Amino acid sequence: MQALLMQALLMQALFMRAYQEMADDMRQYQITRNGKNTPLAMTILAWDKEIILASSQKGPNSFSYGFADTEVRLALQRCHDSHREGPSGADARHKMQGKCGEEMASHLYYLFNKGRPLGTRGAVVGTMVADNTNDPPEATDPCGVDGEVGS
Repeated sequence: MQALLMQALLMQALFMRAYQEMADDMRQYQITRNGKNTPLAMTILAWDKEIILASSQKGPNSFSYGFADTEVRLALQRCHDSHREGPSGADARHKMQGKCGEEMASHLYYLFNKGRPLGTRGAVVGTMVADNTNDPPEATDPCGVDGEVGS
C-alpha cells in the first residue's frame, strides 16, 4: 500500500512539474493561454523504469488521424469499428479527434519502441487537465473509459 501511495505522489509531482514547464514555455513564446492555443491536458505514460510526458494537441489537424500506418491510428480505427453509432452504423469519431495526451504519449512510445506492443509492457497512464482559469490541473479518467469513445 505504501508503494502505491509513493507512486501516486511521484506521478502527481511529475504532472505538476511537466504542466508548469509547458506553461513557462508558452509564456516564453508568448502563446496566449486560452482554450484554442493551450493544451489543457498533461499525460504520463510509465512502464519499467521509463516515462513519457506528453500534452494534448492543439490545432485544426489531428496528428493521430494524419498518418494512416501508425499503431495509434490503427488502435483508434479498432475503437471506431467497435463503437459504431446509430442505426446507420456511422463512424464514431473520437470525441477529442485523437488529440488527447494519451494518444500523443502513445505516439512517442512507438517512435522509440517499434515492434513492442504497449499493451504488453504493464504500463500505467495518468492524465491531469486544467481549465482556462488559473486553477491547478486535476486528475481525470483516461480517454475512453465507461464504454464511451473518448469520454
